[in-house]
Amino acid sequence: MTAMLDDEVRAFAPKIGVEAACRAFWVKVRSWRYRRQRDEDRLPRRAPLQPTQRAPHPATLTAVEKDEIVEMLCSERFCDLAPAQVYATLLDEGAYLCSERQMYRVLGAW
Repeated sequence: MTAMLDDEVRAFAPKIGVEAACRAFWVKVRSWRYRRQRDEDRLPRRAPLQPTQRAPHPATLTAVEKDEIVEMLCSERFCDLAPAQVYATLLDEGAYLCSERQMYRVLGAW
């Protein structure tokens, strides 16, 4: 039933306007526009864009740096400590390898 009314509105809209045609057939303008848009969305469109390769973040750690972090975390001195404790200890000594969160990420990927 709505498809038939939508066709009638579509036929009369160029002559008297969309709002007047909708009023004449007792169709809500928003509903008619929504259904028209939905039907147009079903039409084939151009192919979706292929995803592009993202450039690495400038602060990304290199493989050498990651190995250095794993080596430090797995060393005899820190093997029984959590990365948060290792991070705090290294900061107290004036050494900074990476952030605490980065230590967890490196260990998670290892």
